[in-house]
Amino acid sequence: DQFFNDPLFGAQTANVPLKSLPVKVTVLPLPQNNVPESFQGAVGKFSLNASLNKRSAKTNEPIALKATINGTGNVKILEAPKLKLPADFEQYDPKVKEDITRSGETINGSKSFEWLIVPRYPGDKKIPALEFTYFDIGQKRYVTLRTNEFNISVEKGSAEAPQVAGGLTREDVKLLNQDIRFIKTDIGSLREKNKELIQPGTALLMTIIPFAVFIGLILFRQKALSEMSDVVSFRSRKAMKVAARKLANAKNLLKQNKHEAFYAEISTAIWQYVSDKLAIDRAELSIDTVTQQLLHKKVTEELIQRIKECLEACEFARFAPGSSSQEEKNKMYELASNIIVATERELVR
Repeated sequence: DQFFNDPLFGAQTANVPLKSLPVKVTVLPLPQNNVPESFQGAVGKFSLNASLNKRSAKTNEPIALKATINGTGNVKILEAPKLKLPADFEQYDPKVKEDITRSGETINGSKSFEWLIVPRYPGDKKIPALEFTYFDIGQKRYVTLRTNEFNISVEKGSAEAPQVAGGLTREDVKLLNQDIRFIKTDIGSLREKNKELIQPGTALLMTIIPFAVFIGLILFRQKALSEMSDVVSFRSRKAMKVAARKLANAKNLLKQNKHEAFYAEISTAIWQYVSDKLAIDRAELSIDTVTQQLLHKKVTEELIQRIKECLEACEFARFAPGSSSQEEKNKMYELASNIIVATERELVR
């Protein structure tokens, strides 16, 4: 129906090509006559200033020379001014910093170049002025900017001048006299080319000895681990030494006239010995348990009876202060020592 096909009842799209009018840009060449030697392509309006971080130094001591270009133009493409130093100075590639701002069609900013220069010989030195040339659009001419010359007083330092490769930064030469060394001219003594450095016999020993030591350490460790894993065997072997230490403590207590502590230590020495020797847990220690184990180990009944009597006497004396004389204490010490020695003989026979 022609009514419903009316454009008012539906949206229609169409591609319409558009084209702007051409813009002509006229690029004028820079003047080719009387171009200053220091011109490196800068166009705009700029200023130049330079500074030194110090005016006196010692030989081989770094000095920072900084030049800053400020102005309007393509700051990013600015090149560093040519630095022409005396022959007895060494210079390193400059450290470059940029600070650029854009405002509409104008580019403003600054670009700084910081050189590290190192005087190698003492005396009064002169750093020539830096030059920077740009083409001023407003004046339609080249403008050359110059800094002042710098006078530096250089004193003799303590170190000689090292030979340094180029391309270093300021951080690289902070330890100039420490991390850079001379090529050694004295080569010292030399040996004959075909002479053996190590004799064959020595070389063989140097090979065998470490290997033998290594094997020995492995065997020793295996033996130690085996012994430690056998807790019963370990405790049994150490039982006599532990008992001896306990008896020594008891003797000291006897000399100090500590009655109760003396008998307690004698009792502990015997109980500890039979516990370690017979592998009886301390919680299970009793006269009956010890008696059964000793009989099983073929210990004589007479010796077992002496052990019982000694332990009972210690318990009685501990809770009856003053009931035993010094002589009786000495006899108790001897009795305990003899019992432990006799038991050891019975068990290891």
